[in-house]
Amino acid sequence: MAINGSLGAVFIQTDKQVVACDYVGYDPNAQGAFDFIDAPTTANTDRTRYTIANPEQRYWSKNYTVTVKKNGGAITTGYTIEYPGGVVVFDAALSPGDIVTVSGKYLTLQQAGGCFNWSLDAVGDIRDATMYESIDDFREKMQTLNSFVATADQYWWTGDYAEKLGNELVLVLYVDSGNDVRLEGFAFLNENSVDTSVDTIIEENIGFQGVGPVYYRGD
Repeated sequence: MAINGSLGAVFIQTDKQVVACDYVGYDPNAQGAFDFIDAPTTANTDRTRYTIANPEQRYWSKNYTVTVKKNGGAITTGYTIEYPGGVVVFDAALSPGDIVTVSGKYLTLQQAGGCFNWSLDAVGDIRDATMYESIDDFREKMQTLNSFVATADQYWWTGDYAEKLGNELVLVLYVDSGNDVRLEGFAFLNENSVDTSVDTIIEENIGFQGVGPVYYRGD
C-alpha cells in the first residue's frame, strides 16, 4: 500500500561540501570542517531515541562511523543509527541521568527542488526458499532485502532534476503541509519525465529509488 502526501523537498550537499566531505570520500584538507565531536543529544520522553541537538548537523554521512558515548564512555552495542535525521535508537530505555554524545561527520545540504502529490511504497524482496523436504509440496518463501520507491510531481520544467539523475539525495516528504510530520531517507533520483499539453501548465514527474530505510518523523 502506498503512502501519499502533499509536499516534498529534495536536498543535495552544498558545493563546498562536495569538494571536502561527501558520500564517497573525505578530503583531509577540510581539517574537520564537517566533523561533530562529542556533540550533545536530546532524548525523547521514553529515553530510547536520542537526536543530535544541533539541527544543522542532523544528516550524517553514511560512509563514516558514528561513535556513541554514554556518560563519557564509548559503547558499540544496544543501539542502531538513523543517519538521515541524526538519531541514536536504543534497544532499551536509558536511565534518567544518562548523557549521550555522538561523534561523526555531517552533511551540509541545500534544497535542490520541491514537489507535490508524492507517493511512497515500501517494498520487500521475496525469494524462493523451497527445499527438498518442504512440507506438502508447497513452495517456501523468504523475505530478504527491503527498500522503498517514491514518485512525485512538479510544475514547470527547469532541467534541474534532469541534471541530477543518478545522484544520491536526501528526500523529505511531508504528510501534511500544516506541520512537520514527514518521511525522510537517502534516495537516488532515477526517473524524470516531462508532460506538456496545449493550454496546460508543464508538469514534471520524478521518481526515486530508496537507499536504506525511510524514517517517520513526528516532530
